[in-house]
Amino acid sequence: MSKVSEDLIKQIQAEINRRGEIPGSLDELNKIAATVTNKYNHSANPDFEGLSPHQMNIILNKPLSPDCPVRYKTTTEPEIVVSSPVFRICLLIIEAIRAESGLKLTTKGNLPRKIVNEIYNLNIYTQKNTKYPFIKVLNELDFLPAAFTNALMKLSGLVLIRRNKLQLTKTGKDLAENPALLFQTLFTTFASNFNKGYLDGYESDNIGNLGMLYTVYLLHLFGQKQREASFYARLYFNAFPDLINEIQPHPYSNPEESAHDCFIYRTFDKGLFLFGLIEIEYTGKDYLDRKMFIKTNEIFHHVFNIT
Repeated sequence: MSKVSEDLIKQIQAEINRRGEIPGSLDELNKIAATVTNKYNHSANPDFEGLSPHQMNIILNKPLSPDCPVRYKTTTEPEIVVSSPVFRICLLIIEAIRAESGLKLTTKGNLPRKIVNEIYNLNIYTQKNTKYPFIKVLNELDFLPAAFTNALMKLSGLVLIRRNKLQLTKTGKDLAENPALLFQTLFTTFASNFNKGYLDGYESDNIGNLGMLYTVYLLHLFGQKQREASFYARLYFNAFPDLINEIQPHPYSNPEESAHDCFIYRTFDKGLFLFGLIEIEYTGKDYLDRKMFIKTNEIFHHVFNIT
């Protein structure tokens, strides 16, 4: 039985006790249960940091909709999103497609090395904002931002492959002229449809994929102050504790530690940082000792309307 079910049963019993008599019929019991359930669904849940179960359900199933606690602002100035790494990479790929009337891909269907090197030279990473060692870039799969953005563009319907060339779709051509909408389209795809486990070895199918916008909500509450990333991992798994069970025990780490690492990597390193929505700072000299600290930035506060 889930924690939610246990809580509801306890509250239904408490309501029956409050009334001082056992329901006289199944219909009366159902009415009590419906009243308690409705109150529960629309009351703030401490495990959800002030959101009600109803609001959390909208975040999970109707993300970025008008009723969602996390929405886009009605207007976003184009100059706000131009510093986003994903946005810059997307424009670089679009310009390459336009320059050649289609970007010729490698025999394996990946971005050509020249473009990957241009993406690498955008200097997205520094010694402070990544704990992973720099490697020689040979192809798309050697450099996460390139592979990540290329996959997002395809999934968003901005590009398609025709005769081993990457081509802009009509949607891609239209959005290339609207920076704010292009950014929103890419992020909506990332939040709703993109597999956050792409190109990582973590075994969980759901960590990071479930409740991405809940993390955005948490950053709205706490992100203006720099905090260790583990702070958000704890809050995330308070809301979704069963996800830890998707991680099997390993000799050198327990499931909870691995689940936290998976969440942090997928959500922050691979996700919100590449969208330029957070600033990352790693501290510590040794790889195993380095800790991530994050805070929200200007783009975050100009893009989202959070209630």
